[in-house]
Amino acid sequence: MKNVLVYLGMLLQLVSVFPLIPGVFALIHGEFGYAFYTVSLLYIFLGVILEKYFGKGGYEDLSFSDALKLTALSFIIIPVIGAIPYHIMTNMSITDAMFESISGFTTTGLTVINDPSTLPKSLLLWRSMTQWMGGIGIVIVFLGIIREVSTSTLNIFSAQNIEKKLGYDILSLSRRIFHLYILLTTFGVVLFFLSSRNIFLAVNYALTSISTGGFQPVKSFPTDPPMLLSAIVMMLAGSISFLLLEDVFRGKIRKAITSPQIIWMSVFLSTLAAYTFLKTKNIILSTFQIVSALTTTGYQTANFSAIPEVVFFVFIIAMIIGGNTNSTAGGIKTERAGLVFSCIRWSVKRASLPRRAIIPVRFGRRIVEDEELKLALIFITTYLAFGTLASFVISLDNVPFRHALFQSFSAIGTVGLSSESIAGYGLLSKLTLMVLMLFGRLEIFPLLVLMVKD
Repeated sequence: MKNVLVYLGMLLQLVSVFPLIPGVFALIHGEFGYAFYTVSLLYIFLGVILEKYFGKGGYEDLSFSDALKLTALSFIIIPVIGAIPYHIMTNMSITDAMFESISGFTTTGLTVINDPSTLPKSLLLWRSMTQWMGGIGIVIVFLGIIREVSTSTLNIFSAQNIEKKLGYDILSLSRRIFHLYILLTTFGVVLFFLSSRNIFLAVNYALTSISTGGFQPVKSFPTDPPMLLSAIVMMLAGSISFLLLEDVFRGKIRKAITSPQIIWMSVFLSTLAAYTFLKTKNIILSTFQIVSALTTTGYQTANFSAIPEVVFFVFIIAMIIGGNTNSTAGGIKTERAGLVFSCIRWSVKRASLPRRAIIPVRFGRRIVEDEELKLALIFITTYLAFGTLASFVISLDNVPFRHALFQSFSAIGTVGLSSESIAGYGLLSKLTLMVLMLFGRLEIFPLLVLMVKD
């Protein structure tokens, strides 16, 4: 654990730069920005203490277990300190400030703020930045604290679910992903500015769309076609594997679009969108809102308490599936969902053949090893169990079960769609949703590893 705290200290010092941006923005616009400088100083102070105190004898490479602990701790400590501006700059309680901060850094987007446009602009910018930072967390960790290719780099990549790509230097790959993230964010700013003619809105929407976060600087998402189309493009970009996007930028377009992840995502998206349209005849609900749910972004135009019951559960299914592995999206991921259907097809095929026949499970052209399949099914089972159990806990707070179920899977999927206002929820419900958001962003197991003694 000592080694983990050293790396955490280095990470906190890196993150301390980011609060200075809304701090300067507040100064320019005549707002009180001292809350952001306080956050920056606390990150530096705690970071230096951790690195100096626990790193006296030097530090070693992180084991895989340590990498999981570092990932879990960073997504707890950073949001806790990052909640300070919400509490200082508004009348928000400490619980609500923590809720908003965790929702931001986990790229969830659930909010206790009924009308964000009433907040200071510098706080809105910080709110959007937390999602951008959370979305690219792996690269920030990697570039900030790992200075050479080592066991630590491999383990942090694994802990953050970024697969190791054969033939590439890990350090080079991380930088390419980071540069791609910056490029897509810049593209988003331009796209949203052309659609809205408002640079502040454009920056905020670019930050929260590429990170599939979903925080908004206004009460509800604009319904004019240019903004809806811009958001769909950016939400899809954020939910596609960075490794596939890199292939596109390297000219390997055919390889990317024929990837099993893209094929399965297209199947899920078109099926859910078509069914929703047939049931509602609402084009915005069946396109923009389905994309928002499946990509786990959470931009919202619909009143989910007023839609047909069956469509209500269609959106829960979309939130559970989520986007690609190695993207900023949440959910169980299209790869795992696709594996379930591959297993069903394998079972049907296996039943029609002799018992001695050896038929492997395939995902696209790749043969799936038994260990990978077992881990995927364990994760899906654990994920569904946590989401369902949390629904029962939230319903104890006098929340109707259908809303408790919707909010639970929105939280653990890091989606952010809401079937009713969370502002009036009790402490039990808010704490449950906060835990779910952390579980969802970390894909459950890093937090469990943190809770278990070596």
